[in-house]
Amino acid sequence: GAAARPPPHPPPPTAAPDLSALTHTQGLLWVRASASNATVYVQGEEVGAVGQPNKVFCGRRWVQTAIAPTPVFRFAGLTVDVRCGELTEIDLGPNRVDE
Repeated sequence: GAAARPPPHPPPPTAAPDLSALTHTQGLLWVRASASNATVYVQGEEVGAVGQPNKVFCGRRWVQTAIAPTPVFRFAGLTVDVRCGELTEIDLGPNRVDE
């Protein structure tokens, strides 16, 4: 007879980011980008990679995606209202502004 199938694995943690670790001034920002090697910048500061939740301060934030070694200011950005205690998802670039 056929071997019994193992129970299904739980979904990976990326499916449901842990919001409990956030303070009242933080939110998670998940940026989907056309380039998987792009980096996410908020207010000009590097916060992490695209394609994953990154912990940032909530409120209206200037968000950019950039690919090293090109300086971040050469890439277009977007003002994003990051919700406190929640996951905010956006699609962004990276799009160079000098091409």
